[in-house]
Amino acid sequence: MSQEPISLEEMIARYKQVRTPAIADILDQKGLFHQILPPQIQAIAPGMRLAGPVLTIKGTPTVIHKDEYLQTAVDAYAALQPGQVVVFDTSNDPGTAHWGEMISTTTKAKGCGGAVIDGGVRDVEAIIELEFPVFARYKTPADIRGRWRYVEINIPIRIGDVQIYPGDWVIGDVNGAVVVPKDLAVEVLLAAEKVMETERKIWEELRAGEHPLTVFLKYGPSEGGGTMKIADLIVTPVAIPLQTPLLHAWGVHPGFGRVIIQVVTDEGLVGLGETTLTPSGRQMEEVLRACKPLIVGEDPFHLERLRWKVSNPFYVRMFGPNLINAYAAIEFACLDIQGQVIGRPVCDLLGGKMRDRVPVSAYVFYESPGGALEMPPWEEANARIIEKCAELVEGRGCRAIKFKGGVYPPDLEARTVEHMRQRFPDVPIRLDPNSSWALTTAVRIARRLADCNLEYLEDPVWGLEGMAKLKRLAPWMPLASNMACFGYEEIGPAVRMDAVDVVLADPHWYGGLRATKELARLCETFGLDMGMHSGTEFGVSLAAVLHLAAALPSVHHAPDVHYHYLGDDVIEGGPLPYEDGAIRVPEGPGLGVRLDPQKLAQYNQVYEWYVTTLATQPRQEPIYTKARW
Repeated sequence: MSQEPISLEEMIARYKQVRTPAIADILDQKGLFHQILPPQIQAIAPGMRLAGPVLTIKGTPTVIHKDEYLQTAVDAYAALQPGQVVVFDTSNDPGTAHWGEMISTTTKAKGCGGAVIDGGVRDVEAIIELEFPVFARYKTPADIRGRWRYVEINIPIRIGDVQIYPGDWVIGDVNGAVVVPKDLAVEVLLAAEKVMETERKIWEELRAGEHPLTVFLKYGPSEGGGTMKIADLIVTPVAIPLQTPLLHAWGVHPGFGRVIIQVVTDEGLVGLGETTLTPSGRQMEEVLRACKPLIVGEDPFHLERLRWKVSNPFYVRMFGPNLINAYAAIEFACLDIQGQVIGRPVCDLLGGKMRDRVPVSAYVFYESPGGALEMPPWEEANARIIEKCAELVEGRGCRAIKFKGGVYPPDLEARTVEHMRQRFPDVPIRLDPNSSWALTTAVRIARRLADCNLEYLEDPVWGLEGMAKLKRLAPWMPLASNMACFGYEEIGPAVRMDAVDVVLADPHWYGGLRATKELARLCETFGLDMGMHSGTEFGVSLAAVLHLAAALPSVHHAPDVHYHYLGDDVIEGGPLPYEDGAIRVPEGPGLGVRLDPQKLAQYNQVYEWYVTTLATQPRQEPIYTKARW
């Protein structure tokens, strides 16, 4: 049904009932971000409101005879029509009153709806008594005559960042003034009225005692035209120490560190995100803080717009994949908000839940009670890692073992795999030396372990070229990667070179949950398995990974998690529990987890210890490739 025409008088009356913030929100949704007049332009008295199509006037500071000024003023206002609002572009005149009692009296008699002056006003008491609405930048007693002259009327003008055309609408209230393009005047009015009606219902229910979250979930942004905006980004780096340090190819984990973010909306909803730390810790924190001005004011439902603002491909190529990690954390938080708004879990935003619980691997490390400088003899470390496997496989029900190698000489680590196979004959085993082996070493160890029936060998050598050569020399061994095949740009070469069999996805590195869901289909297209890498996730990231894994059509390999090494977490209720080798997908809207403020503050303090420890950690050998291996 077409909209019935609205008369000028009705349009003016209805616009005066709509608050300018509602109008500004509608304009933002339409991509019109520069329609608000400078905040210095305000009503000269409380309670003044104006609305109407504009008559534009442009002038300039100059010295002219007063009689000449009067003639140009008469000519300017001859074109004024009833209902119009006069809008002055004064050419940045810094000290003249461009409006006063006489012109207010004259224009009001002609039916003028008010004046907006990018300049000065005088005779303020008289104008207030006339009940004539005037918005101006400043007040001054300086007379306009002899100091300023009219140049032209009904031409395009510019005030601040706002381009104004004759016939556009200007609306002003206690919040300031906003300009609506004339072709959108009716559409914006109707949408803003809808926003106002929704807000009226919201406040009525809040005053009646309804819980704020219940009310916001009921109405959300959709009934109001999608007006929710991001209001803040809170970045909190945290670290949780480990009881026993864990050894890996280039050092030791004294604890796990992450960056937690909270995306706060103007409606009070808080979405949670999380991402990894960089080697020295602080860079990721700084990158995320720098994202705040990019996302504040944006709609948390507009994920593609946010992606291009934070991590467009050119920026990533120029400044690195930290931008991808930053966007991923922001996307987690926005999806958390979206789920809260519609009352559905994040997995439903990714296509729907295919499973209630996600199986996870028994991820095990060689442990070093004395830290990096006091590595235990291999025999001791081997016994401890077999005990850890038993705890996770026999105690928690895990059905796959992920073994982090690259610490002891490869033949000793091969013996550890053989001991695992003897103890757990039917459990799939994965070995990850973190690209620390030479190609010839990798071929030799692949031959030695051929009878152990590895689930896969993960990144034994560096780069796609090395992986492809190993694949040709040891075709019986399935190869997995999250290092040689690190992101979308490596998928094509990996397929052409036949370098990997299993892509180990990580939503932090691939650009979020949606991008990683798309990666699963890409892997399916090229006949690749997809597993999931773990980067020492805390509860927020783990919840995101669980929602993603729940929405995948199939999980070829149980996702890796370090989670069982954590004695605590920053989420309410502590670490998520294991259930028969799996972790249940959190229930409730959004990600289904909330922060524990005390734990967040506690482990934010630990973070300083953590990054200092990392910075002083010894690097006694080259990382790739260890010469003796």
